[in-house]
Amino acid sequence: KAKGAKSILKRIKKGYQDTTTWLQQGVAEWNKEPIEVENGCVIQASATSSDSIRGDSLSFLYVDECAFIKGNIWDEFWKSTYAVISSGKESKCVITSTPDGMNHFYHIHTAAMRSVEEGGSYFEAIDVPWHRHPDRDEEWKQTTIANTDAMSFKQEHDIQFRNGY
Repeated sequence: KAKGAKSILKRIKKGYQDTTTWLQQGVAEWNKEPIEVENGCVIQASATSSDSIRGDSLSFLYVDECAFIKGNIWDEFWKSTYAVISSGKESKCVITSTPDGMNHFYHIHTAAMRSVEEGGSYFEAIDVPWHRHPDRDEEWKQTTIANTDAMSFKQEHDIQFRNGY
């Protein structure tokens, strides 16, 4: 959704501002969308739709909370988006999400866990469960489960895909 995309763009701006000055590019456009830096790079945020980036040239695409993009919207988005990504030799794509059942994100994730020879994909899966966060311990886990439930915890924090959940 546009609101989520704008939120990510806001975080990118904050990260840029927090970067040490000597690493920053000069900024040509800051207060408009998209952001443009002096070397010609453009940073834009778009809602997920079949034509959101159609016809663009991308070097990096970030898709946030992929599992929560409804199936029919995801199918159209990915069909048009993958054509854009695959047109660049050095294009990169990062997809992040918490699980939401055994949907398209589940299939992307499980394919990334297998080699291409085994019927997998060229994506690389990197799982970051709750215990890898430096401020989370067993007490945090038990408090979180007590305030939600065990199944929610497994999905939201333990990267467990559940059919119909």
